[in-house]
Parts: sequence; C-alpha cells; structure tokens
Amino acid sequence: SLRGEGERAAAEAARLRGAIESMVPAADMQKLREQLQGSVREEVKAAVRDSVKGLLARVDGVEGLATTLKAEVAQLERARREAQDDAQTFRARSASLERDASAANRR
Repeated sequence: SLRGEGERAAAEAARLRGAIESMVPAADMQKLREQLQGSVREEVKAAVRDSVKGLLARVDGVEGLATTLKAEVAQLERARREAQDDAQTFRARSASLERDASAANRR
C-alpha cells in the first residue's frame, strides 16, 4: 500500500540521515545546513525577483493597452459626434430642399 511505501521511505531517509550525521562532525553538519539554507534562500529570492519582474512587465503591457484603447474610444466618440452632426445637417438640408420643391410646385 501507499502508506507502507511512505513509511518505508521515511524510515530509509531517517537511516541515511543518521548515517551521514555519524560520519560528519556536528560543526561541519551545521555549516552545511547554513550553506544549504543560504543557497535555497538565494534561489527563492531570485525566483521571486524574476516573477515580480515578469508581473511588472505584464502590468506595463496592460497599462499600454489600456492607454491605446482609451485613445481609440475617444477617436470613435469624435467620429460618432461628427456623424451625428453630418446627419443633422443632411436632415436640415433635405427639409430645406423639400420646402423649396413644394414652393416651386405651387407656382
């Protein structure tokens, strides 16, 4: 069973740890532990630093995209207003032409 395998692996790890500790003086073991912890700490710091740099780059990209989209929305708004103005001008001109045509037909 898996539980039995896990227990056997833990027992083997403990046996190996004990064998290593019996062969290496305690002061050396402490130095090794400190070196290992320092090296792991540096690796974790580097990984976190790289991850943060990546996230910041993505944020910059999103901010750039947001700025571009805002500019495009503003441009579309201007185009919409111009189209509304053109439509209003067209309606007014059309009504004026209809009045002129009606007046001409009455004569």
